[in-house]
This record gives sequence, structure tokens and C-alpha cells, in this order.
Amino acid sequence: MQSIARGEAGGVVDVTDWFAYTTFDVIGDLALGEPFGCLKSEDFRFWVPLISESIKAGAIEQATRRMSETGSPLQRFLQWCIPARVAETRKKHLDYSREKILKRLEQNSDHRDLLYYVVKQQDKGDLNLGEVIVNGALFIIAEEGLRMFPSAPIGFVRTVPEGGDSVSGQFIAGGTTVSVCMWAATKSERNFRDPYVFRPERWLDRENNKTDKLGASNPFSLGPRGCIGRNLSYMEMRMIIGKLLWHNDVEMYGSNEIWNPKNEYENMVVYNNWIKPGLKLKLTPRRD
Repeated sequence: MQSIARGEAGGVVDVTDWFAYTTFDVIGDLALGEPFGCLKSEDFRFWVPLISESIKAGAIEQATRRMSETGSPLQRFLQWCIPARVAETRKKHLDYSREKILKRLEQNSDHRDLLYYVVKQQDKGDLNLGEVIVNGALFIIAEEGLRMFPSAPIGFVRTVPEGGDSVSGQFIAGGTTVSVCMWAATKSERNFRDPYVFRPERWLDRENNKTDKLGASNPFSLGPRGCIGRNLSYMEMRMIIGKLLWHNDVEMYGSNEIWNPKNEYENMVVYNNWIKPGLKLKLTPRRD
């Protein structure tokens, strides 16, 4: 992005694509011992949209299981109705993933992965005051951003165990599928004051915040079935936001009206996760 900010395009960049390339490179380095190089070349960029399409295919398949019992004739028929292109896209993604994983397993590498750096940070000792302030500011921005725009706005489904259970005093029979829609929870005035206003400071003093139920925002879900990448996601967000704002002044380019929270993202599409449209920003290199 620094190169783009100084380039001939006038510093205009579609950050939706570049954020995707960044996270793709990060997980490649952490999981497979080498980045995909999407930030530097176009060789593996074709894979990034395959991931979104694979998520879409998974959402459609999940919908067939909600409409009928898994393995039933109706469910198999609904799966048959899924366009072949959707299934083929998912297969390509899984095949590429398998190829990369097998390549990594065959290597005898001493690559220093995430755990190494976690240990090094512990050895370093407590953060100094400046680091605490910067990390705290980035944290509350990330939390409020996830509240406003949860990456998975739908509900993560759970099945009530045999014998049933009670939720908020309401008995629910065993085998019932339940979920909490994160979009509804974080946009309800019963949980947050001015829910459509971006207000990071609401996260500053959790104990004394009497106007917001901060616990209602759980973008990565809870418990043992919660998102395994939660901590990595927070780390990436702080690093990317910090780097972006450290090197550039940032402003919106064009209308980007589809991203306006006042419109409740009504023209965006969700297949478990958002199918994100482009978001153009103008980056101006900061002067020291």
C-alpha cells in the first residue's frame, strides 16, 4: 500500500482486495511455513476469491440440511440442484489447500512460527506505557468495528442436548437448533446506546459502562466451538490498522455508499460471511 500511495494511481486503492491478500499471506506463513506472496505478485491471487466462493458453497449446503434431514432424499435432491460451478469452485479450493499442506509436511523446516514469537514476547516482559496506549487504542477500534460490522452476522447454530435445557427461563426441547444472530444482538438498543454510531470509547471502561451491554457482542462466538482464529484475527487487525495509519493519511474515495452503516448494508450479500464489495480509499504518505 505504501507503493500505491506513492504511485501513479494517485494513491487510490481498493482495500478490500489488499486486506484479503494480507491475511492470506499471513496464514500461509503461519500455517504452511511460507507466505503466498499475494502482496508482491499475482501468482496466487486467483486463490483468494475461491475462498469466498467456497464459503458460499458451504452456506448453500448448510441451508439444504436446515430444510431437510441430512442424507434424506430431499436433502440429496437439494444438493443436486446446487449449480455445478459452485461445487467445482469449492473443490478447487480444497485441492489447492491439500497440495500446499502436503508440501509443508514433506519439508524438514525449522521455520519460526507463531508460537516462537509469543514466547519471545513473554520473555520481553511487560509492555511499556507507550505500547499499552497504542495497543489499547487499536483494540477498542477493532472491538467497535466488529460490533458495527460482525464478520459473520448470522447466528452460529447449536443443538440443544438430549433432555432439553433452559435459556433465559424458557425451556427448549432437546434436538432443537438454536442460534443468536450477531447482527441483531449488536444493533439492538436494548444492548447498545446509539447502536448505529461508531463509538470506540464505549469499550474503554468495561466495568463502569452502564449504558452498553458489551457482552452482547461476540463476533467470534463463545465456548469450545468458538472461532479458533480469534486471537490471530485481533493481532492481524491491530497490525494492519496500525501500519496503515502510521504510514498514510486515509480518506474515502468516491461515494462507497454501499458501506455506509446508516443504510444497514442493505445491498450487501451474506453467505454465513459477508461477500464484501470493493472499498476505495485514497492514501497519502505521511510526512515524518
